Amino acid sequence: WRITGALIQIIFQLVLITSGNLSFLNWLTIVPAILCLDDVFLTNNLPSFAQKVLIGTPMTSSFVASLKSGSLQLLHTPMPRKVISFAFFVLMAKLNIKVVQNLLAKRQLMNASFDKLRLAGTYGAFGVVAEEREELIIESAIDSNGPWKEYNFNVKPGDVN
Repeated sequence: WRITGALIQIIFQLVLITSGNLSFLNWLTIVPAILCLDDVFLTNNLPSFAQKVLIGTPMTSSFVASLKSGSLQLLHTPMPRKVISFAFFVLMAKLNIKVVQNLLAKRQLMNASFDKLRLAGTYGAFGVVAEEREELIIESAIDSNGPWKEYNFNVKPGDVN
């Protein structure tokens, strides 16, 4: 599931990047998703030119060969690590109940925290979008009696009516 989740996240971020909206943050979000892809997946799915660049050293080549042959014994996760990870999951699930309730509320609280230690909270860039939009319209005319010409800007939405 880790690899599936990473691929979904990477593809989703690439779709957002094509829109050009906050693309730096999208590229930044791809980094931890790439870290979810393990060595076996990457070596089996990298294009040949990338394998030559990334797997060029003899030490790395022997490691990759052992991965592909299946002779490498992968370590199992120790039980204390599993217990701590599960406890952290349960804690975060409990702390995020109010965050999700806030997300579904009609009037969301932006940049709010719902616990004393501020371990879980909301980020609010677009919590409420006004139904009425006010915008500055720039016009010019050769004479004060008109005719007036409105300037359209590339980054400003046009008439929404």
